[in-house]
Amino acid sequence: MVSKEKYVDQKKQVAKNQRVDSSIENQILVINQDSELWIKFLEWGNEYGMVGEKVKSILVKVPQGNVTSSQCKVLVDWVHQLQSDGCPYQLKTD
Repeated sequence: MVSKEKYVDQKKQVAKNQRVDSSIENQILVINQDSELWIKFLEWGNEYGMVGEKVKSILVKVPQGNVTSSQCKVLVDWVHQLQSDGCPYQLKTD
């Protein structure tokens, strides 16, 4: 048997590990995309008024690989929003 306290601690640790894993996955996903794909996302987003200054400032950093995990999350969330609004481009997961 596991005490309730230990169970809660384990559950918190699992959630923390999941956040770290997700953060790493987002960074890998962002960095591994061709710059041409980011340009396509940017052009499509501009056409439909879906590119804010925050996204633009992050996209400038992507080619150098100088993006933080939180910036990668912003980009991945932005791409998902574009896709939900009809953007035909997809992030490559290979």
